[in-house]
Amino acid sequence: MSEEIICTAQFIAKEEKKEQLKQSLIELLEPTRKEDGCISYTLHENIENPNTLTMIENFKNKEAFDLHGQQPYLVDFKNIVGDLVSSVEVTMSKKI
Repeated sequence: MSEEIICTAQFIAKEEKKEQLKQSLIELLEPTRKEDGCISYTLHENIENPNTLTMIENFKNKEAFDLHGQQPYLVDFKNIVGDLVSSVEVTMSKKI
């Protein structure tokens, strides 16, 4: 039995790139939510530091999450994200 996967990706935008990063992340929402294995996919903006954006991703299993990582829109995002952020922190969890 496969376990649900929760990925939390926190992005710290470069000051001059915040809006571009935010828009790029927003563009991932709709296509990702249509993926068969996606349970939820939400974007959050830190209240105290609006340059901090967090994507909380919930997939039905590791296979679905891995397939998500191969989607062309995510591959395109990965190719540009380095220019938009000062840091990225990704943590993987499983539901208890």
